[in-house]
Amino acid sequence: MGHTSDEWRKVVNAIEESIPLYESISERISFNLAGPLRRRAISNLSPDHEEWVLDSGAGPGVSSRLLISQGFAKVAGLDPSGKLLQFAKANLGPEFNPVVGVAESLPFKDDAFIGTLTCFALRDVRELGPTLREFSRVVKGAGHLSIVDVGKPDGVSRRTLVGLYVRFGMPILSIERANAWWPSSHGSRPEG
Repeated sequence: MGHTSDEWRKVVNAIEESIPLYESISERISFNLAGPLRRRAISNLSPDHEEWVLDSGAGPGVSSRLLISQGFAKVAGLDPSGKLLQFAKANLGPEFNPVVGVAESLPFKDDAFIGTLTCFALRDVRELGPTLREFSRVVKGAGHLSIVDVGKPDGVSRRTLVGLYVRFGMPILSIERANAWWPSSHGSRPEG
């Protein structure tokens, strides 16, 4: 937390560059747990699917697509990247309503949502305290906040193993997936 502007821009740029592969890379590096975890979080939201729900950190719309497929009719997708939101809107249809913004300062009225979902995005906020206060402000009294994210495991050895996986394993799996996807019609792959 407490990212610099340069660090923040690098995070957004990396996600924007991964749009065609974002979901498959996310699944691969999470050992195919990202989808089931997103679905579990969605199941904890309100059964009232006609009310507005917020997908904070919507990115290219992976969680929003799942919300819509589960019957939510009004999804506000919040993300700092207009490029990611354009991609999501083009693929999700009228139930998805893109909003450019950040979780630390939500551009919504109090009690606007029956629930808020944030998947693999809370770790990228600049300030956790203001973000959680904002989520509390915009979710109606009986609503829910569902969070899916990566945590730090207990114990030095587990933390070290996860750190090594994040530092070396995840990039290797991402590159492997990107190389498998790169269409032959594009010619040779760009050097990185």
